Amino acid sequence: MKSICLLNTSLNSNKNFRGSIKALQPIELLYIYEIFKKNYKVDIFDMAFYSKMPLEIETTDLFIISSSPNYLFWRCPPLNFDFLWQTIFSIKSINKHANILLIGPHGQLAREIFFDQGVDYILIGEPELVIESYVDNIFWGKASNYIYAPDCDMDKLPF
Repeated sequence: MKSICLLNTSLNSNKNFRGSIKALQPIELLYIYEIFKKNYKVDIFDMAFYSKMPLEIETTDLFIISSSPNYLFWRCPPLNFDFLWQTIFSIKSINKHANILLIGPHGQLAREIFFDQGVDYILIGEPELVIESYVDNIFWGKASNYIYAPDCDMDKLPF
């Protein structure tokens, strides 16, 4: 069975940031967990609480990284790029064969930068309705490097 690790990236620690910098649940990743748990081995790893990668990293097939840590509906905090680059480097140095899929708003604005830093795939837009088929295509070797999700129909989202 293929394995997926959902990574919630580091919080913004900039004291001048006007939004909340306290740790919040990675709700987007919990939705995705529910979608994948039937067909894949799935773990959630919240980088807000841990500074090292999980021990299971060597056997993980796909890492899904959220570019919107501490996400709230009304704002998305600036991404801590240095920490994210370090995380991607750590994943790739320990597990050369792992694929990294970036979700969240930053991928649309800085796609080439993310690819240069080691991200393999980017899903742009709300992921819940297309991520299952996109990940299946990644594992089957049929996925393009990035896709755009259609407009989100709230009635079709998982509970």
